[in-house]
Amino acid sequence: MNSLDGLGLNALWMAALSKRYRTGLYYRHYGSSYQEGTGQGFSETGARRGEKGLYWANRLYLTDKWRLDFYFDQFFIRAGQYRISKSFKGYEHLAGLSYRSNRQQQWSFRFKMESKAQDLREEDVRYLSLQEVKKLNMAVIHNASWNEKWSTQSRLHCSNAGQEWGILWVQDVKYRLEKWRFFGRLAIFDIEDWNSRQYVYEQNVRFQFSSPLFYRSGFRTVGMVQWVPHPNFTFWLHQVWEHYPLEKVEEQLGLNRWQWRLQAMIHW
Repeated sequence: MNSLDGLGLNALWMAALSKRYRTGLYYRHYGSSYQEGTGQGFSETGARRGEKGLYWANRLYLTDKWRLDFYFDQFFIRAGQYRISKSFKGYEHLAGLSYRSNRQQQWSFRFKMESKAQDLREEDVRYLSLQEVKKLNMAVIHNASWNEKWSTQSRLHCSNAGQEWGILWVQDVKYRLEKWRFFGRLAIFDIEDWNSRQYVYEQNVRFQFSSPLFYRSGFRTVGMVQWVPHPNFTFWLHQVWEHYPLEKVEEQLGLNRWQWRLQAMIHW
């Protein structure tokens, strides 16, 4: 084993080259036996080992209302990780155009292409042959702050990994009322191809990161209430209901999943 296999390197350069253009380069190199401590380095596989890559991000303000964001990520993944029997090179490119019509509303249009590889699988059997998976993602996002109390976000995602198109629609609503905060979400999805699955960030209780997986056909509802009766006390109640109408449960169609989370915090 090479003595450098346990080392990790991260290098970042950022610059504002003008009032309207910003750019940044990020290089990462993780050895095959690298073990991360308390840091949270950037990685394509999430394992943060056996990987190196170069990430180039850009932001260009076309006008006061139009903004262009784009990034290019080229990476190399070594064999020996989950569903990766051979080393491969991949990429992920994204271009996004944002338009702010006024202070209350903003539209965003995103287009992303990615190429990765994974071992072929069939009926839970793994074959030691690598398959390239190319995925195309498109999204339209609308954010609006209607007043000091009401705000909404609407998202439409389309994805394709070579077989069938998957579609996801998400509607978020937020409401503020003195000591109360309310959050609601409705998501409707039809994604039959596993490689076309979608992840969307979801608001949750404090210190709880949530980015649920959307796959198959169904819908997901989320409701959360935050109450601050005193500056030193905060309470959260979070509820999720998922329904898959085409899934069978004991020979009957329709699968329901419920999740409840209650949190209380005392701080001073």
